[in-house]
Amino acid sequence: HSMGGLVARVALFGAMAEGTQESEKTPHAKTGNELWKRLTQRGGRLLMLGTPNRGSYAPVQLLMQQHQLSNLLASVSRSVSAESLAQWGGKFDGLLQMLPEASDPAFGNLNQPEAWRLLRQADARTCPPDRGALGQAAAFRQVLQDSFDDLKAQANVLYVAGSGFTPTSLVDPKGRWQAPMGEGGAVLREPLG
Repeated sequence: HSMGGLVARVALFGAMAEGTQESEKTPHAKTGNELWKRLTQRGGRLLMLGTPNRGSYAPVQLLMQQHQLSNLLASVSRSVSAESLAQWGGKFDGLLQMLPEASDPAFGNLNQPEAWRLLRQADARTCPPDRGALGQAAAFRQVLQDSFDDLKAQANVLYVAGSGFTPTSLVDPKGRWQAPMGEGGAVLREPLG
């Protein structure tokens, strides 16, 4: 479910090479592909439930201090604020790895520092992510993107999407989010055909 589907994808279709420095990691799918072949020969499947294959605006909402659940948690906490959660989120690779893949119509590629500079100009509450963490997250997203066509070609991969309010772009950083299509927190750009 959710990010667990991304973890499974990396393990099965685009694993990172082990035993290298963080800065030297490169996509290495051989081990994952061998495991996937063994699993499918036994009738195995990958079932993804609301996996943000194309990213999610939930991390953006957190960094802009507009994520409803995070703000609720901050409001009942004595030691955590929406701002401190946003600052923490900006350093957390796992969260940044879920940034939307497609460029935002108003602010551009949210996997690049320039988009966050523009967001910060538009809304001073925005906590731009750490450049290093953003770079690592962008590299991870590239691994996912590179393996997406392989994923869609697999007969044993199933995707279940629900329906609900899902931001798909930034309309006004101080206002409401646009939500024409999506499932929970996952942005759906195309079906897994």
